Parts: sequence; C-alpha cells; structure tokens
Amino acid sequence: MTDSKSLTLKNIIRKNIDLIEKTARRYTGRGADFEDLQQEACLALIHLVQKRPLESCNDIGEYLRKRLPGRVRDAARRHRYEEHNCALTEAHEVSIPAPTKHLPVDLIDLIERNFSKLDCFIIRHLFYGYTQKEISKKINRTQQCVHYRIKKIRKRLDELLRRYEF
Repeated sequence: MTDSKSLTLKNIIRKNIDLIEKTARRYTGRGADFEDLQQEACLALIHLVQKRPLESCNDIGEYLRKRLPGRVRDAARRHRYEEHNCALTEAHEVSIPAPTKHLPVDLIDLIERNFSKLDCFIIRHLFYGYTQKEISKKINRTQQCVHYRIKKIRKRLDELLRRYEF
C-alpha cells in the first residue's frame, strides 16, 4: 500500500461514504436502525478491502458495490428484533400488543378493528422488517399468497385512511 496509486483504508472509506450511507438506508426498515447499519457497512467495507488486494483490483468501487449490499443485508437480519420472532398462537387471538416502535394508538386500533388476525400478524411483521418470504414460512403459506394479502391490505388501508383522513 505504499504505491502512489494505492489508496489507504481511510481514503477508501471517505471515497465510498455515499455508498455506505445509501446501502445502510436501503436496509434500514428491515430490523435495524440506520446508524447500526452504517457501522456494519463500514466494518464490511474494511473487511472487503482487506480481503481483496488493491494491487489486483482495477476498480475497487465496482467490487464494493457488488458485495457490500449483501453484507449489510445479512447484518440487518442479525439485528432483527428477536423478541418478536414468534408464531401466531391463541394468545394473539385475544389481542395483538402494540409494537414498541412509535405507532399512533388510533392507527393500531383502526388496524385491529378492520383486519383479520392473520392480516394483523402480517402487518406487524412487515412493520418489524420481516420479508414476505420469512412471513410465509411463519404462517405456512406461499410467498405469493403473502404478497397477495399484502396487496389487499394496502388497498383496504388506503380506503380506511381516506375515510378517516389521517
């Protein structure tokens, strides 16, 4: 790394800060905060740069653009809220507790009154950042079925929000 053409690790991070922020922002809603994912992206970038020798890499930017999103996506999965990793049980039939994130109580009440238990389960897990594939495994349905239900939920929620003018 003593060549005049080679960049130091600090310069590579500075040069790719936009890529780090863009990638972290891309996966923010999937179970982790932006700052956590930004730190994970920096660590992943350092690991990727050290893993690939700079002398053999003509375009380090392209190499990072291809590999950094996968690392951040895996980090978001690791940061997933473990206390909400549960299946739909009889305890959920009584009431689904409000998420710990900031959702207006009126909106939670509106959702519980106008959607089925399964729909509420899907909405809650989407809110916590689970993917359609992960939700489908939890409820033993196909990903296409979950996608269709989400489509119906969005349409119904749009009608409700227009009616109540949130």
